[in-house]
Amino acid sequence: MDHQFKDANLSYLYYFPSFDYLHLRLKNNVEFTLAAVEEDYAIISELKKEKNIYVLIDLRDISFEHIPKEVMSYLANNPKRVYQIKLAIIADSLSHKLLGNFYLSIFKPETKTKVFKNVKDAFKWFDFKDQEVKLNELNNALQYNG
Repeated sequence: MDHQFKDANLSYLYYFPSFDYLHLRLKNNVEFTLAAVEEDYAIISELKKEKNIYVLIDLRDISFEHIPKEVMSYLANNPKRVYQIKLAIIADSLSHKLLGNFYLSIFKPETKTKVFKNVKDAFKWFDFKDQEVKLNELNNALQYNG
């Protein structure tokens, strides 16, 4: 199956149109600004068009001091969120889990959102058919474009 890859401002984007899935691997040592987030959303919109998608944001590679409140608020309630079926956040360290839970409790995203330790658990929550096949496809894409 084919995927599309984009190197965006804040993340590496992997879009799998065959199962309506967008995987974002956040970049380390980038400045999270509202303008950068809006530019990444424009790239995502160009990729997926008007299609509703499952979204996974992988926080595991980032180290950060501060993500501005306006960025978190925009992520939770921007106009493009209506195209998100479900949003999974991958966080395996304590600081990333705290960030994910802070985001959920303070900004209360309108999209169904959960924090997971790994992609496999997120795929179960997405209720994908042929999960192992899709996980292999994702792993191949991450290795090829990583």
